[in-house]
Amino acid sequence: MFKPMDLFSTVLARPLRVGDDTVCLRPDAAKKLDQVGLGNHTYFVVRGMSGRAEILKYHHTEDYKDRRGRNAVQVPVERDATYQGRWSFGEGSCLEFQWTTVALTEWIDQVRPIEGG
Repeated sequence: MFKPMDLFSTVLARPLRVGDDTVCLRPDAAKKLDQVGLGNHTYFVVRGMSGRAEILKYHHTEDYKDRRGRNAVQVPVERDATYQGRWSFGEGSCLEFQWTTVALTEWIDQVRPIEGG
């Protein structure tokens, strides 16, 4: 099930390369992902200094609350959720939840009553 993460915003702890399927976040930011709930997912926008952006889909498959003593936590993501291309982003690039078209469409489909039922 899609879960919005209103007001979630952080920065990448390490660069994100075109071939990467994980983002590196500080442990405090990774812990906030536990709000999505096991088995659920959400969408994030990663935006670089150039203004280029990419939508990522995040599936919550494990809790991060017990991660200790790490500078960065690798979080698996589905890249290019809107088929616009995969890009590289530098350390410190913004990663945040935004109400994008893909998130809004999924939210509407999820909360809309089933017709004829």
